[in-house]
Amino acid sequence: MLSISVVELLVMIVVLPLLGGVIGYVVGSDRAKGEDNSEAIAALEAEFADYKRGVNGHFQETADLMHQMTEQYRTLYTHMAKSAVSLCDTREDLPQLDEFKRPGLVIEDTEPSAEVAGTAAGEEHRESAA
Repeated sequence: MLSISVVELLVMIVVLPLLGGVIGYVVGSDRAKGEDNSEAIAALEAEFADYKRGVNGHFQETADLMHQMTEQYRTLYTHMAKSAVSLCDTREDLPQLDEFKRPGLVIEDTEPSAEVAGTAAGEEHRESAA
């Protein structure tokens, strides 16, 4: 028959459950850390998604501002080119104006705009009064 001493019986009753508890605690804490890692990973993924949205928004706004600036520059350039062509009488003295005559840069107007005509009339009036 199987004979177990009292010491062996005490070891099985006291030490083995303690050893099982320690092993369970270590394994359980590893699993808890794994859950913490998944929460940390989810938080980092959310933070990264917010960052990507911010970067996309930044570059979209930058593109919009560049487009607006380009349109404003084009408007200013056209205004200056039309004014230079219509207000300067001697084209021979100003060869720089030939650049404004290139196709596609300026739509040729034979009549100055009302604003330009009004400004010119105002200058003539001031000159005659002086």
